[in-house]
Amino acid sequence: MGRLRTAIQTLAMLELPPAESLQQLDILMQTLGEREPHFATCAYAVYDGVTGEIELAVAGHVPPLLVHPDGHNEYLEVPPCPPLGVGNGVVETKVIPVEDGSLFVLYTDGLVESRDRDISEGLDRLASAFGEGSPEQDLEDLCKLSLDGVYADAKRDDIAVLIAKLRRIPEDHRIAFPLEAELTAVRRARSLIRDPLKRWGLEDLIDNSELLVSELVTNAIKYASNNGEDQVMLRLVLEPDSLVCEVHDSSPALPRVLQVDRDAESGRGLHVVSQMASRWGARRTATGKVVWCEQPVPAEVTAILRAAMGAIDEADQPAEAVAIS
Repeated sequence: MGRLRTAIQTLAMLELPPAESLQQLDILMQTLGEREPHFATCAYAVYDGVTGEIELAVAGHVPPLLVHPDGHNEYLEVPPCPPLGVGNGVVETKVIPVEDGSLFVLYTDGLVESRDRDISEGLDRLASAFGEGSPEQDLEDLCKLSLDGVYADAKRDDIAVLIAKLRRIPEDHRIAFPLEAELTAVRRARSLIRDPLKRWGLEDLIDNSELLVSELVTNAIKYASNNGEDQVMLRLVLEPDSLVCEVHDSSPALPRVLQVDRDAESGRGLHVVSQMASRWGARRTATGKVVWCEQPVPAEVTAILRAAMGAIDEADQPAEAVAIS
């Protein structure tokens, strides 16, 4: 499990889609189990704080529970797939729209499965633990409530519970600009980001952001097909602790940092991004790819943002999770 967790963390950093990540994990488990078979179940979910959608893939794992803001809950059904290490199964992804304020509950089978009871009874018991008013309760209290009646059962497997409260990033904290796939778009991109950054109180980040945007947009244009129809999409997302800049384009080719000579006149764009941003990365999409970078937001701005978003209470943050095991 230690090697499997390390592999999962690595795949997450590569931003592969959930289904593709589980396929790679399945291959790894078969390799690790050449002498002695190894099996594991896994539920892999990615929440998009802009669209409010969860991308979910499951390999032999018990179904996640989604609790709606009104307390109504449901187990999320995804196409069945064998556990990791079994092979011969195609992992599929399901995209699920989620209402703001919903709870997303992940758990291991030890929570709902017992040797002397049918698993359906355990699933019913877990669902009944969440009702009207649950989304407004403290998440740690909800974790403990989900374990009610379980502690005394010494025959159960190890148990882990993860509950996340999901909420989209407010509309006035994100903005998108379509750009033509031509070099003149680089200068336009720099000018477009100034007003939003001033409005968000991030004047000190303007110079850095202009340089980062220039490099990302230039990179996108370089790999665009230039067929007259392609567009580049620039998006700014203001999170409580960071400013994220994303550039979408239609090429599936992921960028990589090149080794360049000291006297080279090009090829340094991603070097600049990696040095000036706190984090950066790239991921494929259904229509191409996204290259993004992140800058930390000053502490005083973060405090204002949390208050404006009603996030002084941690349960109201765009996505907050509590785990217990």
